[in-house]
Amino acid sequence: MMKPAARKPNINVLLRKYHKQISIVTLFPMTLLAITGTIIPIVDNMGLADATNFMIKLHTGKLFGLDTFYSIACGLALIGLLVTGVALTGLLPKSRAKSAISNGVED
Repeated sequence: MMKPAARKPNINVLLRKYHKQISIVTLFPMTLLAITGTIIPIVDNMGLADATNFMIKLHTGKLFGLDTFYSIACGLALIGLLVTGVALTGLLPKSRAKSAISNGVED
């Protein structure tokens, strides 16, 4: 018997898959960034210099010795989530070739 031909996966299924994977992997670092970024000005206004320095080290990843990698990884993850999220919303226009084919017009 012949094997059935593999179907081409839908782009939305792939985007949803990648968006989910990126969000699961970056859940803790992004949550840590949001919480520490919110707490730093509060602690700073209270005049707690030691606590402020600790929070800044935690926020930037210097506490773990990952300052350069941490910043780049979080930035790239945020861009990936933004791109896949916007593409999934349907706000981006469909490609011209695809819309031309659906309208029955060829180049």
